[in-house]
Amino acid sequence: MALESDYRVFTEGFCHCFALELACAFAKAHRPIEFVYIPSRIHDGVAEHVLIRSGGALFDAILGAQREEEVVSRWLPKTAGRLEKVGHPGWLLRPVDALAIHTYLALRIEQPYFEMARDRARRFIDSNRDAYQLPLKPV
Repeated sequence: MALESDYRVFTEGFCHCFALELACAFAKAHRPIEFVYIPSRIHDGVAEHVLIRSGGALFDAILGAQREEEVVSRWLPKTAGRLEKVGHPGWLLRPVDALAIHTYLALRIEQPYFEMARDRARRFIDSNRDAYQLPLKPV
């Protein structure tokens, strides 16, 4: 994970960590938040990618607001080709045991890596606040 680009880390395995941190940043900025996911072709309950919908746009590790059509088409080869609402944000984080984090959407990550990914997401979002239409942080 440490040697990969932020884009790759947050689009190929840690997107739910990114979505959780982006939701925190949006909440602090008093922006509406809705967690959405793109279901896998294999099973509707398996997420291929998790994003935030806010103000009619979608947000993930790609900088800037995105339209639903462009996000869905980018993920089309391995997905069901649509967005679904995450029923409850807790589905993105549900501890099962001391060693791993499992979630309802079949997202799995070991606890230390989960925290590292969230920290990295927080730093990435902070360094790209303008792209996410967030106010600058006070110095």
